[in-house]
Amino acid sequence: DSPQKSRTKKILIVDDDPVIRETFRRGLEREKYLVHTAPDGFTAGLKVMQEMPDMVLLDLFMDGIDGFEVCGTIKEDPDLKSIIVLVMTGHDTHENRTRVLSLGADGYLAKSAGFKMALKYINSFFSNKRGGK
Repeated sequence: DSPQKSRTKKILIVDDDPVIRETFRRGLEREKYLVHTAPDGFTAGLKVMQEMPDMVLLDLFMDGIDGFEVCGTIKEDPDLKSIIVLVMTGHDTHENRTRVLSLGADGYLAKSAGFKMALKYINSFFSNKRGGK
């Protein structure tokens, strides 16, 4: 086993859609990721602090604290900014992409791309980030 595999990567899925959360949780656990979920931005903030995930899979549009605010909060915090933020949205527009990337998101994906494409994207982030934090 490579040293990269010795530490299981932690992913926090933040989405107000329980079907998306569950689909991605099951799929990522099959790939041996350690997965936590949050149904909204407020819970996401708490879980980021508790779990210190390696990556946050982030929906943009949720009631209360939205994904833009969650992304900005993570990327502005010196202790959290190394967390990879991958935005997945059902509202794939040029404006949303530009806005969230300007807030520091590491990647952006339309939900319509589906789980397999998201998994390729997720795996590529971890293979490119050798050596951890």
